[in-house]
Amino acid sequence: MPAVSKRVEARVRREFGSADSDRVLRQLEGLHAEKQDPERYHAAVVLLARGDTARVEWAAGIDWRDAFVWSGLGGNWEPRLDEEFGPPLN
Repeated sequence: MPAVSKRVEARVRREFGSADSDRVLRQLEGLHAEKQDPERYHAAVVLLARGDTARVEWAAGIDWRDAFVWSGLGGNWEPRLDEEFGPPLN
C-alpha cells in the first residue's frame, strides 16, 4: 500500500479534522492506479472530496482516469498539485 505523502496528509488533516482524517488516510492508502503516481491519485480524491467523507467514498470508487481529469490533475498535473498542496514536504 502506498503511503500518503506528507503534503496530502497535511491537507487531509486540515479538511477532515481529527474525527475523520485517520479514516480518510487509510482509505487513500488502499488506492492503487496501475503505473500512476500514488500522490497524484490521493490528491485527486482529496480534491474531489472537498472535505466531505461521503465524497471520499465516491471519489475513491470512480475510475482513476476520471478522478484525474475531474480534479484538474489530468495533463500537466505536477504544477497543479504544487498549487493545491504546496511544495513537497520532506
